Amino acid sequence: MRNNKKINTPKIDYVGKIVIEAKNPKVLAEWYTNKFGLIIELEYYGEFHGGFTSNNRNLYIEIVPTTADEAQSNISLTFHVDDFKGYLHNLKTKGIIPITTDFTHEGEFASFKDPENNKIAIMGTLT
Repeated sequence: MRNNKKINTPKIDYVGKIVIEAKNPKVLAEWYTNKFGLIIELEYYGEFHGGFTSNNRNLYIEIVPTTADEAQSNISLTFHVDDFKGYLHNLKTKGIIPITTDFTHEGEFASFKDPENNKIAIMGTLT
């Protein structure tokens, strides 16, 4: 006789932390805070910490000194925003101009590079 019990397999349910290596963590943390509005202000031994809470989940962002002689692009981040056009307008007023913009079945996207050449994007959900 077959056993029809469903096996519950543990799974990842959210991202808790993102670590970005940087040649100059302080400058990069200030850029994310001042330009993108992602608050990364807590300094601890040369590392910078911050993040945000959404839907009762915390996402921590750490910007740490790179161990390589020269920093290289090491991450690609996509942030969902609640008002795509408004957020994009605010970035443009701060001198942050998208490299590309795209419109797909998933939503609207605008892509950027941070001061250490990492890929950053914002996404707005289609309504």
